Amino acid sequence: MDDVCGREYVGHQTAMEYFSRGTFYLAWPPLVRTLNERGMLVVSCVMLFVANSVRLGIVLAHVGSERYLWFNTLTRLDPIALGIIAAVLLHGRSPILSIAQRLLLLVVSFSVLLAAANLLHMRAEPIRFSGAILGYPLVAFSSIGLLISLLASSPPWYARGPLVYSGGSATVCMSFIS
Repeated sequence: MDDVCGREYVGHQTAMEYFSRGTFYLAWPPLVRTLNERGMLVVSCVMLFVANSVRLGIVLAHVGSERYLWFNTLTRLDPIALGIIAAVLLHGRSPILSIAQRLLLLVVSFSVLLAAANLLHMRAEPIRFSGAILGYPLVAFSSIGLLISLLASSPPWYARGPLVYSGGSATVCMSFIS
């Protein structure tokens, strides 16, 4: 079976990835109830450390195929961990940003996302150090920047036109990451 880029992959890897994410979504709510903000930040930092360590290990082991990064849940914990950190730091509130600041954050985040995907060759075969070590965190940071730039402000700037529901933006960003 081929992925969208025409490369072969093993189907059980994607099933395992969804199983692992499902496990996270089942395990996280009880952790949120038991951990304080500091505990959630510690868990998030551990997740970032694990993701970067596993990616570095795969690159240093000279594993040729990029699918060992792409289909490995442990290498893809950055967006979840950064989302947790952003949620803890925002305390459930939207950031107080002007429309100009939001637009700047949106443009910079989208530019970083495009640069990371295109210049760092994240899906290249064989695995490139730059894409594995720099690309994945940059995409995660830029995705969080996109989400923060679209969070509701007072009054909501995006509710004045056809874009009334911004929940789709999170789906778009997470689809790119996932």
